[in-house]
Amino acid sequence: MYILPDKNIYKKYIKGCSEKVRSYCILCLMNLPVLKSVIVTYDELNTFDEKEVAIKNYFHSSECMIRYLYKKSCNLIKNGGKLIPIAKDFFLNELEQNADFWVLEPSKREENIYCCNICLNRELENIHIEILGKGFDISDINKGKLCPHQIIDMPFPIQYGAYGEWWKWAHFHFCTQREYEQSILVRKNRLKEFGTKQEVEFEVEYKSIHLQFLKILFFYIEKIEESNIYRSESFYNLSCSWGKDGRIIFWDIQTPKGKLEAYLNF
Repeated sequence: MYILPDKNIYKKYIKGCSEKVRSYCILCLMNLPVLKSVIVTYDELNTFDEKEVAIKNYFHSSECMIRYLYKKSCNLIKNGGKLIPIAKDFFLNELEQNADFWVLEPSKREENIYCCNICLNRELENIHIEILGKGFDISDINKGKLCPHQIIDMPFPIQYGAYGEWWKWAHFHFCTQREYEQSILVRKNRLKEFGTKQEVEFEVEYKSIHLQFLKILFFYIEKIEESNIYRSESFYNLSCSWGKDGRIIFWDIQTPKGKLEAYLNF
């Protein structure tokens, strides 16, 4: 079992699909907020009873979010994000051949106020932000299920001017009301697939993201840039969400190099 975040995880846990784990630990290293998590390997399930208490104490919860770390390439990948009790029987029901469990503290993504991708492209000198509204999950975009409700394109480095009016240099695009209503139907079907029983409250129409939240995102982009960890990357995509409890969670950073290495390590 590996308790995360751990900045040396790449030395300890090198499996086929570990890019998300590595980028998650790098986010923590840069002091960006992430969920607590634990990796439980496939071989450890027989002795999981001994680990239950430790995981519950670490999360301060009897529930967890479960994701899957595949050790071999496959075309039938199980979607992560489901909340289950921290108990051996429930883990055995979620067992996937050639996959370890990445167990995270519980977070109900249907309670998101906003979620977004922040794509920084150095060659184009551009920041491209894709946003979904209340009740949605950024994986709906990343898995090709939905288009963004709102898109913001702006120059990089960010132009603030004399009074911090960055929006003067930005371009905004919004989905139509019809597209928004259709996205709610798709999201509801996705939630049924996950077995979510909680009633999700969607806005009647999409409400533009708060400027205050965007200021916070710009602050974290600057933290990433100041760290120089991704300075050699011409492109990276940062996924994050903002819950109704006010908590911001960063999920991972994707890079072309990271994706390539993930496949080569299989």
